[in-house]
Amino acid sequence: MLECEQVRQRGYATDYAEADEGIHCISAPVWGREEQLIAVLWVSAPSKRLPKGLFSSVGKQVMLSAAEISRRLNP
Repeated sequence: MLECEQVRQRGYATDYAEADEGIHCISAPVWGREEQLIAVLWVSAPSKRLPKGLFSSVGKQVMLSAAEISRRLNP
């Protein structure tokens, strides 16, 4: 539950090669009307190209992009 709360506070989720060895992932929600989750924007890359040190900056970019998609889908 702690991880879920961290994701909510941060605004994006991370995967440090937990699902696939050597692959790192970052995702953020895309919201529909009435704050209904309709999609997830997901970025995956080899861990050498997306090291943990980049997670904060890339996570913010993914989150901002997901928010922009949400905004455009819900004018």
